[in-house]
Amino acid sequence: MSTMAERRPLSFPDWETYRRFQGHLRVCFHSEGIDDVVVQQIGSPCVGWEVDPDKPMTAWSEDTPVELAIFSAQALVQAMAANLSVDRSLTWQGKYVRLLGLTETSIGRKLAALAAHWTTVLPGHPEVRFMLCLAAEPFAEGPFWGAIVVLAPDIFPAPS
Repeated sequence: MSTMAERRPLSFPDWETYRRFQGHLRVCFHSEGIDDVVVQQIGSPCVGWEVDPDKPMTAWSEDTPVELAIFSAQALVQAMAANLSVDRSLTWQGKYVRLLGLTETSIGRKLAALAAHWTTVLPGHPEVRFMLCLAAEPFAEGPFWGAIVVLAPDIFPAPS
């Protein structure tokens, strides 16, 4: 178990709902043989206000999108096989951050179905979005300030 203190993103009304979401994520990645994944929720649901310096500072609300960043070398292998494009609109310190077309991969299609389900479950029905990051591990510092780790091998391991 991680020594990091666990926080619950504001998008989830209670710990039970959050645990169910984590379980669904774990099953989704496990079904693809992906066991190196770290998923971070990013944005205002993590801190309570808008964190993008290019947007007005507003408070989080229930309909604020649930944005989840995926870091996984194994998922990147699927992305390379599908020949996904780099999103050139998002950079951090001169480097591209994410790929476009995640749903062109098997894991991406499963995550899209999971996102559609959770959009209907969460209060306010926020859009749930996944993005595949070009890094295999989360950034030590950077564009995802205040991010909350939702899933990681040492926090919520796959079943043996």
